Amino acid sequence: MGRIGILVVGLALAIPVGWAEASIPPSYRVLVVSADKEAEAQSDALVQYMSALEAFARVAPAVREHEVRACLEDDDFGGCVRGLVPAPEHWQDPRHIVIRAEGAGSGRLSWTCVGSGAYRAPTAAQQVELDARTAIFGEGDDQTGALRAAMDCVRSAALESSRP
Repeated sequence: MGRIGILVVGLALAIPVGWAEASIPPSYRVLVVSADKEAEAQSDALVQYMSALEAFARVAPAVREHEVRACLEDDDFGGCVRGLVPAPEHWQDPRHIVIRAEGAGSGRLSWTCVGSGAYRAPTAAQQVELDARTAIFGEGDDQTGALRAAMDCVRSAALESSRP
């Protein structure tokens, strides 16, 4: 075996197995808005929690919050927001996601996740009902299900801004 072969084998043994499987989480420009301050606070806490779990890196939004909040009064919230959210200029740019949070009774939240709409139409996964407390403080399958529903909403909105 030559020097290069020994070097390759040595590197293969030195690099931990998990390192090869690690990935960088996507970056999203997330803004949570609501007419209900409690629903907004719970939703923002859940978004922060998902970011802390490294489901994604939360980046400051580049849209004006007061303009997005004005869309709360619009019958077509998604259409209004899509007119404000810029499409990414480069494939590596963070995608914009606006989450409209509303109280759904019994401590539950209703989320509508909206992206730029530049490349794909919205899907049913962008409308979800979940329990933020279960997602943050729950255990086992209940917590996993709540986190999965929230993340599916966010990812589906991000896909609106991704070229097929």
